[in-house]
Amino acid sequence: MSKPFTPYPNAGKLMARKNAKGKEPQYAGELCIGEDMADYIAQEYKAGRDIMVDLAGWKKTSQAGNVYVSLAVKQPYVKTAGKAAPKNDAPDPDIPF
Repeated sequence: MSKPFTPYPNAGKLMARKNAKGKEPQYAGELCIGEDMADYIAQEYKAGRDIMVDLAGWKKTSQAGNVYVSLAVKQPYVKTAGKAAPKNDAPDPDIPF
């Protein structure tokens, strides 16, 4: 007997449905939304924007031998406009010391 899923904030699981027929989903699961993600979703919703999140998955096998995808969700990565110049450790040839 497999142990029940213990949700972690911003994590979940997606398992194959063995008896899915027709248009039924071939995978089903659950996702736990943490407080930080819920705040982000509420802010985006109030601003009238579509809610985009980054989703990552890892193929795993349970102790019972069932294959599933472990999921993690986070706010989308946003590139910052100003990047710091790369650090150059070479000495400046114009400085005499």
